[in-house]
Amino acid sequence: MYRLNAAVQTTESFVDFYEQQRYLVAPVVSWTISDRTTLTLETQYSAVEGPIDVGI
Repeated sequence: MYRLNAAVQTTESFVDFYEQQRYLVAPVVSWTISDRTTLTLETQYSAVEGPIDVGI
């Protein structure tokens, strides 16, 4: 079994020159080796491009 989770977010703001992009990819692979054994591999990659502004 397998699953691929992906997300993209683009943020613009009223603040000049503030643009931010976020990317996420999280694949999952599961293998049923026997009726009593299952191997599941999960990983996640995320990236943020742009400034991180938390306000005042």
